[in-house]
Amino acid sequence: GWSVRPNPASFAVYFSWSDPLPMEGSLRLFNPMGLLEQSIPVGQGATSARMDLGFIPNGWYFARLEAGIIQLNKVLVVQKTGTIRRG
Repeated sequence: GWSVRPNPASFAVYFSWSDPLPMEGSLRLFNPMGLLEQSIPVGQGATSARMDLGFIPNGWYFARLEAGIIQLNKVLVVQKTGTIRRG
């Protein structure tokens, strides 16, 4: 299995999984419409990754880790508190 912490997240999120990746892969973040918001590479042998959410707006997202035949999915909530809106 794998975990996503913290969830909800504000500006960064940490992903971890139990088995080292057998090959290079990617960690992708999709919005509810299925559009790719962000993608980061994940190296062979990795068991964790950090994703910066600085430019990702509040909302629900789907995180997907892919490496060969491995595909892991999680729901992630981005909730930035203390944001001041002017207008």
